[in-house]
Amino acid sequence: MNINYTLLDILTNNIQVYNDEKKELETLVITNGVEIPMIQRDYAQGRLDDKTKFIRNQFLKDIYDVLKYNQDGEKKLLNLDFIYGFIENESFIPLDGQQRLTTLYVIHWFLAFKDDVNFKLYGLQLFNYKTRQSAKEFLKSINMLDNQTKLRKECNNDLKKLSESIKNQPWYNLKWNDDPTVKGFLQTLQDTVLQFSDIHFATLIENKPLCFNFLKIDEYGLGDNLYIKMNARGKSLSEFENFKASFENIISKHKESSENFIKKIDGIWLDAFWGYALRSLPELKVNENVKNLTKKCDFLLLEFIKKFTEYLYFKDNMGDHFQLTDVNLEKIYSSEENMLLLVKIFEIITPLEYNKWSSYFDDIFSEKNMTNRVATNQNELNFIMKIFKGESFSHFENLLFFGWTNYILRSEKTDINDDLRDFLRIIRNFINNINQKNKTELNTELRTEYYSDIIDTIQKIELVNPYDTLTTKEFLNRQRYIDYEVNKYEIFKNDSLKKELLFKFEDHGALRGLIFNFNFGGYDSKEIKNIVINFYGMFNQLQYQDIIRLFLCFGDYTVKVGYSNLGEFRFFGQKEKWHRVLASPDGEIIENFRELFKIFSKEEITDWNLFIETNMSNNINLYKDNWLWYCMQQKYKSILDHPIYSKNNDNRIEIFYNQSLNSYHHNPFVFWFRYHCPAEIKKYINEAESCAQYSNFSRLHLKNGLQLEQINSTWQIYNLDKDFKSDIILYDVMKDCFILECENLIEDLIIQLPILNISKTIL
Repeated sequence: MNINYTLLDILTNNIQVYNDEKKELETLVITNGVEIPMIQRDYAQGRLDDKTKFIRNQFLKDIYDVLKYNQDGEKKLLNLDFIYGFIENESFIPLDGQQRLTTLYVIHWFLAFKDDVNFKLYGLQLFNYKTRQSAKEFLKSINMLDNQTKLRKECNNDLKKLSESIKNQPWYNLKWNDDPTVKGFLQTLQDTVLQFSDIHFATLIENKPLCFNFLKIDEYGLGDNLYIKMNARGKSLSEFENFKASFENIISKHKESSENFIKKIDGIWLDAFWGYALRSLPELKVNENVKNLTKKCDFLLLEFIKKFTEYLYFKDNMGDHFQLTDVNLEKIYSSEENMLLLVKIFEIITPLEYNKWSSYFDDIFSEKNMTNRVATNQNELNFIMKIFKGESFSHFENLLFFGWTNYILRSEKTDINDDLRDFLRIIRNFINNINQKNKTELNTELRTEYYSDIIDTIQKIELVNPYDTLTTKEFLNRQRYIDYEVNKYEIFKNDSLKKELLFKFEDHGALRGLIFNFNFGGYDSKEIKNIVINFYGMFNQLQYQDIIRLFLCFGDYTVKVGYSNLGEFRFFGQKEKWHRVLASPDGEIIENFRELFKIFSKEEITDWNLFIETNMSNNINLYKDNWLWYCMQQKYKSILDHPIYSKNNDNRIEIFYNQSLNSYHHNPFVFWFRYHCPAEIKKYINEAESCAQYSNFSRLHLKNGLQLEQINSTWQIYNLDKDFKSDIILYDVMKDCFILECENLIEDLIIQLPILNISKTIL
């Protein structure tokens, strides 16, 4: 007996199925909605390859057409075939139909968002990726009422940019950019926005136009009946079982090693992963939920094999895009060497207990500098746990994992020692060097097409005393990055204290291992210690505006970050974005910072304000008749609240919060008057108008209609009645405006603004 169901039926706990044995309808209890299990793959219908785009667009078109028919008064249904799953903890767990359900959910979410529907009324917050933490957090965030309200306000009825607006929200985690499910969700959402803007949420409810058949598989257990039922419809029950069958056939040509693999994957290795699974699901007892535990164990095994096979794929330079397909398995494991490496990695990792794996990488990596650790500037870097959780890897994580994998395969042990840490530190610095300047950031340029070349480089690094052996190998087109490590090694190779200090220095988040812009060769250990202490102290104790002031004491260090109609964009540095300045591959700031470091080396600085003022007084003449003179003054440093500025050939400056002409921008002095001048002066200013957008230069607008534009050492005043009389503010016939010549563009104008406020204007 087939009954039509909808996604909303599941989400609102409105499901009845026909019980074949009882010959009657049975009401299911699904109070917790839909939970996509870990065993299911990532949401794939949002991918950007041509095949998937075609399938997605056709699917969306079919759905749209049906909804449009119904909205126009013509009843029409679209049956989406069977959805298979079971009920657990009052949640529906789909084993087949995940992709269709997720796409349906995206459509429901958009229409509900567009029409400002109460999500809880229809259970729309009850769709979840149970064990994929990043996808789970993303769905939770987009379903929060406050987040939706702010998002709706930001979109301002322009839903075409909805996906991008989501990415720009303060609650959006940048790590989600690497999550395939989140990426797929946003892509499908964008396509939905473009097609479904004229469809109303109510259309989904009336006539139930989007339906499917529902099969609750618990009644079939895990025996032959279920296999028959599923396979009869061409549905695969277990990804891991299918993989094993295919894989065992592929490796059968390697008789001895394949027999060993098959025996152990169903024996001692399976036992180890069963233990991992049991400890990763502490709430479960084996006799209570064998089915879930078995799934978890299978998942852990398959995910680990996938990740290791990916390493072999790139090691052998087989392509620039890895997928676990039969074709790739055949290519990789036709080599008995690779087959033996797979056996070896299992032999190495399975002796370690789960609780040791859970902390193993904490003894290698740290987020920030720690003694005897490699800082990653990431919250977590536990490769095994990421694999076990089915989490996606960034390029950085992939390559560090490949480096670690290479090391333990060659050493045949998982021991943690200084050699391993030095080996991974070299790799960290090496891959962090593969970057490109992108506006105010140095963004990684790592791509999968580079993986094979990088793994080849990793293979050449020796396991014992890796720094000492860097000079014995040639690294071809990556030699420059290795040379950076060699140059550093020459400084610390005979001094363990220098080694510790330089490692601490390069671990700083503003450097991330890249210290080629700094020369420590002429300093002794004590001087280097002072430099490192002061470098950390500077960032720990000073606001970024004061750091900028200090840096300016040694010259205009700002770096070019782009061009616009307003001139060249330059960047001071800001909070977490110092990396762009200090690790710039152009070496634009080398000489400036070497002078600063000479001073740093002499002693530990305890009074940073005094230190800045002292160096400023010594160097302030560098900026005579320059707007940067004002930036360096304590009184006016708030001009530096915006770290990006444009500068044209006439030295006209506009300061920006971000590098976009679409954003509002200010002349630096206009900015100061708008936001930071005394209250008795601010009352004269029309704040709303005192900014600019696009390719316009900003002016200071007064409430009486006057407009003031800063040009060099003058304020040009517009809309002032020509009968205005002043010995200081004079009319310029050629420019057709009044001119205030200034020694101090801020203080001189403060004196004149009360006078200008009471003057007559021409509007």
